[in-house]
Amino acid sequence: MITKKPINWFNTISIPILHFIGLVITPYYLIFVNFSWLTVILAVIWFLLCSFSITAGYHRLFTHRSYKCNFIVEWFWLLFGAASLQGSAKDWVYVHLMHHASNTNKKIEDPHDIKKGFWWAHFIWLFFKAPTGHVSFLENKKSFRLQDKYYLPLLILFGFILPGVISFAWHDFWGGVLIAGFTRVVIEWHITWTINSIAHSFGDNLFKRPDESRNNYLFAALFLALGEMYHSFHHQFPKDYRNGHRKFDFDPSKWLIYLLSKIGWSWDLWITPKSDIERAIENAKQSV
Repeated sequence: MITKKPINWFNTISIPILHFIGLVITPYYLIFVNFSWLTVILAVIWFLLCSFSITAGYHRLFTHRSYKCNFIVEWFWLLFGAASLQGSAKDWVYVHLMHHASNTNKKIEDPHDIKKGFWWAHFIWLFFKAPTGHVSFLENKKSFRLQDKYYLPLLILFGFILPGVISFAWHDFWGGVLIAGFTRVVIEWHITWTINSIAHSFGDNLFKRPDESRNNYLFAALFLALGEMYHSFHHQFPKDYRNGHRKFDFDPSKWLIYLLSKIGWSWDLWITPKSDIERAIENAKQSV
């Protein structure tokens, strides 16, 4: 993919390094130095904490404001979102808003436009400078300004040091850093990136959207995506706190948000009227 965009040197250097550590150094450590099931379990837990912070936090709450929550949930998403190494909430939200805005405004460039190719949408776009700008509804809040300001130390602390300190309890500090830190980040990256690539290339374009967003039921059934693969529905109704709107749709993120509402930690969950969904599906069928 040829582009005149300036190179993002931080991503260009850090992404290969983290892949090498997470996919080469970590297996070596597990095979020849120390293997601990406790550390593996910690890595799975850390993956869930960080991934939900992106799907339920960065995406559905901060970007689309699909629900409201208390400060405990907000700060949890901000801290473990930083640990996901996907940028500050402000930067992540701005890029994602551009992705959606490009659907209706052709003057706005989609940062990871699938029309530029599968691999461009998956990760190549990250090697170039992404658009930046103001997100007024976030920047007016002190919590977001603080997370953006201290993003680097927060990602180091919550992404690598803290899992290492926890695993030190069973004498496996470096295992915690490597498995729950580096390897977990790389796996989480690629799962997030598949939303931009696979979910815009393969599956059911239920609403016949020109942005090629698709519901990929196979990948949606996998727990790792946490419900983000119902992508045609999401692009049609981005405000909805659900990506999988049907009761049997496998969407752990919506279940978590719903459970938080039951203890009063989230509220005003936005649900698209059933009649609007049925009308959109019927319109899509008639457009064929």
